[in-house]
Amino acid sequence: MDRIRGRFLVRFLLKIERRSPSAEAKRLLQELRLENQRGEVFFEGSEYGYSSCGGCSGTLWVHTAEHYVPIAPDDTYITLIYDRLGERIEVEIPLPERVVQT
Repeated sequence: MDRIRGRFLVRFLLKIERRSPSAEAKRLLQELRLENQRGEVFFEGSEYGYSSCGGCSGTLWVHTAEHYVPIAPDDTYITLIYDRLGERIEVEIPLPERVVQT
C-alpha cells in the first residue's frame, strides 16, 4: 500500500503473456476496474481515460498494467471488475490485515 495525494492506495499489478501479438490484450488490462468497498476508483472524473489504470506497457507478447484504488484503514477487500461485451465479472480480493504504512 502506498500513500499518494494524502490517501492510502492499493497498487495492483496485472500481467498478460500471449503466444501471438495482440493489441486487444493491452486494452483489456487498461479497461479493468479496481474499486474499494464503497465503489470508489482513483481516477474517477479525471480526463484520464481509465478509472483505475495508472499505466500500461509492454511488447507485442507481454503486457503489464498498474491499477490503483483508494482505501480506508478499515477496508477488508477491493474488487476487480471486468465489464465488456455484455459480460460482467467481479472478484473480491481480500486485503492483508494491519499492513497500512504511514
